[in-house]
Amino acid sequence: MKRKEFTHSLSNCVECFSPKLLLEDILYQFGYCDSCSRLTDFVKHLQTLFKDERKTIFILLDNAQLLRSEQVSDFSLILPTLLSISTLVCFWNNYL
Repeated sequence: MKRKEFTHSLSNCVECFSPKLLLEDILYQFGYCDSCSRLTDFVKHLQTLFKDERKTIFILLDNAQLLRSEQVSDFSLILPTLLSISTLVCFWNNYL
């Protein structure tokens, strides 16, 4: 059986203790090396990175349950954004 290679990033939410670090870690693994501190910038960067490709990408989060913790309010929008990332990237792709 052939092993397929999927475009993916794997981030550990223990190591990425701030939203900025998590977003930058994900983008870095996809080949983007600049700073990213806002979710809107994250979506735009993903759209730019994959605008010419029609393939599925995977964003894997180890220890993602830490993002749901009420003590970590800085991460409150990360999970909802990541769960709807395909819709957001398509929106930006059609908008730009």
